[in-house]
Amino acid sequence: MMHTSTGAAVVAVAMGSAGMACAQVVGFVDNAVGNSTDFSNWASTRGYAVNDDINFDAHPAGPLIADWYLGATGVTLQGDAWTADSGTGAASGSLDCPCSGGEGPMGFETYLRGRLNSTSLLMTFAQPVAGAGLMFSDLYNPRGDNGIHIEAFDASDIPLGSFDAVAFNFQLNNLYFMGVADELGRIARVEVSGPGAHGDGIFITEVRFFPAPDSVCPADLSPPPDGDSAVNTNDFFQFLTYYQAQSPAADFSPPGGDGSINTNDFFAFLAAYQAGCP
Repeated sequence: MMHTSTGAAVVAVAMGSAGMACAQVVGFVDNAVGNSTDFSNWASTRGYAVNDDINFDAHPAGPLIADWYLGATGVTLQGDAWTADSGTGAASGSLDCPCSGGEGPMGFETYLRGRLNSTSLLMTFAQPVAGAGLMFSDLYNPRGDNGIHIEAFDASDIPLGSFDAVAFNFQLNNLYFMGVADELGRIARVEVSGPGAHGDGIFITEVRFFPAPDSVCPADLSPPPDGDSAVNTNDFFQFLTYYQAQSPAADFSPPGGDGSINTNDFFAFLAAYQAGCP
């Protein structure tokens, strides 16, 4: 139970903690051998199902068609120098280390082939999503000067968070996954770029994503029960009332709740409060 003094303290935190919402955006880049598993586990613990339908099997060979997957998945992929192709990837590469086998060898695949020094790849979602990622192959980045950069934006084009590839060499044709997730489900687009310091090609074998939470304005609590499509201090104090009463209405973390009310719920609400309504 939160006492009055604690309540006053958290009010002060809420009113003066700019940027706390960034803590709700996480990247999956550091675990070279298991980023995709971490991404899927993050989704499953929150009740989301990962969509992996964008694997380029049905995409015609040749230049990337931006809206090829729009009707089936709501995803647009834009990038002028990307080509759909199939094969086993690069024929040769470097053994410069540190090296990583990543998530295993690519094998024979359909994929997008491109060079990050000549173009970026932009993924746009018809409806905001809570997570998005890509499976790459043959990344050469042992010195950390040739990595891949992913950045997520909301529907107002406000940056939500950015992440960089680990400094490993994944040649020859080893898989490496990079992803980003947002507790508040605000990801409207993801931009993929890189310096292309050595002019190497890169392959993308798959795009994965999972949908946003059902509520696009979870902090809109006042007046109960359905709010008023705006977020203000009335909603904050309504949350405190729920929190002090240990009401299920305060169970914000993880999305969908876990049956307990604790500080994780407070900070999840605080991120939602700062995000407001779209």
